[in-house]
Amino acid sequence: MEQDSVEPVLNSVLFDMWEAAVLPLLSLVDIFQLCGVTRNVRKLLHNEPMFRRLCQNRYQISPNLKLSYIRLAKHLCIATSVCIHESNADSGTDCVVHSDDPHDQHQVFNQKHSMFVQLCSLAKMPTTGQAQSIMRYSLPLSQPLISILCRSSKDISSCLPNLSTSIIERNCRVWEQEAKYSLADATNLLLEMCGSYEEYQTCILKKLEQDIPETASFLKYSNRSCRQVDLAKCFEIVSRRDPELLLSLRCENRIPTPPQHITTRWSYNSYDFVILEEADDDISDDVIATHNWIDFTVQLAERHSVLKLFIKGSLRLSQLEDYFVAVMEYDKLWHSKPQSCRPSQEVLYRELGSYLLSTTQRSQCGNELTKAELLNAMERSGKMIVVCATMWSVFPFVYAVVAMVVFFRSFLLMIDCT
Repeated sequence: MEQDSVEPVLNSVLFDMWEAAVLPLLSLVDIFQLCGVTRNVRKLLHNEPMFRRLCQNRYQISPNLKLSYIRLAKHLCIATSVCIHESNADSGTDCVVHSDDPHDQHQVFNQKHSMFVQLCSLAKMPTTGQAQSIMRYSLPLSQPLISILCRSSKDISSCLPNLSTSIIERNCRVWEQEAKYSLADATNLLLEMCGSYEEYQTCILKKLEQDIPETASFLKYSNRSCRQVDLAKCFEIVSRRDPELLLSLRCENRIPTPPQHITTRWSYNSYDFVILEEADDDISDDVIATHNWIDFTVQLAERHSVLKLFIKGSLRLSQLEDYFVAVMEYDKLWHSKPQSCRPSQEVLYRELGSYLLSTTQRSQCGNELTKAELLNAMERSGKMIVVCATMWSVFPFVYAVVAMVVFFRSFLLMIDCT
């Protein structure tokens, strides 16, 4: 019924309305999903001219390539999704976002780095003025960004086609005697070798396509990174609104100290890690504080299993702030209980995620947990922790009594035998 009511509205939207008002608000992922709504919408959107315009406007791809633009859009969508989120191999975010295997972490970092260089290099359009508008989940591919990047000859050669390390070292500038070479010089050299802008982009796009099968396998890590950033933003907002949240989350004062100041403006940008590496002096306090909040959220997730499972996609929350509000409400209940009835908050938050997974039926695994359900689970799990702790506390005494009874019975049997 809902689809029947929506379809006439979608069918009545004129093409220029789609292009001017609707599409700029959507990512390529959204647009591909929208193509599956109805046949008429798919006919309107899923065609080469439409995706040619999307590739041209969002990635500065030439409209004159002899390639399928629908296929290009899919590859660019995958590459962007993988490369634009947290990519620092030394960041604490790897403990949640990436695999627990250090080898996998290194592979993820290298793949993100390669995709980023390729996407940045595509935007070398001589007639381009300002960079295109930053679209949701799209990478702003601009010449100024290329100009500040410098990499080793081996890195550039592995990311860009037809450029050996010897060619790069002979023809590109060395960056401050650090054996790093300008990416801008390397792309100029590749453009000169290709002979035309179209051949230059085709060359890079074919290299990017070769890496797509491996790149696609890392999409799950990018999805985790998206959820992590969304969670950190919500955490920062709730912390600013309710300062007592930080006290409620302390888990008996065993988590790291949060950032020293709460940002006045959320300043996360998916490619800030490049700027942080290349131009530390130009970074605002808000950007640094925002990244600190993201790292702090990941450290918090190591002790709050619900947050970790949410980032990994195993649990879904109705609203991101529901968990934080539930923690604050449970903290008040915890303090109102007698000392003997208070569970260890550290144990509770560490084990709550497993408890929720074990008590949730398989048919309900896709359901979103609400604040009331989270709070109820905290109370039930807390009572179980108290009962278990009580049993373990009396166990030595019971064991001693049983041992004494056994000893005396054995002693009496020995007397009877004599």
